[in-house]
Amino acid sequence: MRYKKKGFSLIEIIVSLAIVAIIMIPLSNVILTSVKTNKGGEDKQQAAYVAQQVLEGLRNSSSLENSSGFIQQTISVNSSNKTFTGTSDGVYNPINIGNFVVNLNLSRDTSVNLSDPSNTVSYDGVLTIGGDNTSKNYSFSVNNSQCNFTLNEDSLYIEVNDDNTIYFKKRDGTTSTFTTIGETFSKIKIAFADNYSATNLLNIYLKNNRKNEISSYMERGSSNSAITPNGGVVTVYNISTNKNKTQSYNVNITINKNGNSIYNLKSSVVK
Repeated sequence: MRYKKKGFSLIEIIVSLAIVAIIMIPLSNVILTSVKTNKGGEDKQQAAYVAQQVLEGLRNSSSLENSSGFIQQTISVNSSNKTFTGTSDGVYNPINIGNFVVNLNLSRDTSVNLSDPSNTVSYDGVLTIGGDNTSKNYSFSVNNSQCNFTLNEDSLYIEVNDDNTIYFKKRDGTTSTFTTIGETFSKIKIAFADNYSATNLLNIYLKNNRKNEISSYMERGSSNSAITPNGGVVTVYNISTNKNKTQSYNVNITINKNGNSIYNLKSSVVK
């Protein structure tokens, strides 16, 4: 007796398709979410790069204001000149840079007398840098606690942490040394010892892993060094070590895309 081979019934096919659909819907959502997350991270990275170029352009500008107030600024971004125009109060008109809309606000900072070498800021931490910039053998003291190490490069990364430690790191992220600090380590003076010799630029990158803002005040003059915020809430001021008049400006750069703010950079510029 012969039996006919039985195929899949319509009900079995429908049930199978339903099971596949049940599996694929959440899986597709996971894939879409992952794509959006990666795209968002890429946008933030590009926005941070644009904001940093705008900040560097302001630092290289010959002047930010005249007797009538803030003036137009032309800045090179991604090898193309971009012009910020606006009112004399420092609120500039948004401009398009690639897929981003860049908003720039400038204001005078009157919280510190930068032209006074003695300065009236009450510091709760002092980082003193000594040593030879040529051989890259540096000495550091934090509130008179001595730290010595060989950096072997022109970039110093400093991290201030919630556990009351301050780390000195190299560019590759390796920790050279660290020391403990107080809980009120929020206004830091960065000074240079008399034995400090600088023939090359020492780039200092300050990262704040604390919730509260850190204000860093760097001596200007013969130090031949620069400090840049590298994460967290960090504000940089430059203190004049001579009688030349200087002015500090607050910089607020906001990057928008599709009507949403995706990156904000707050820093300062001294002229």
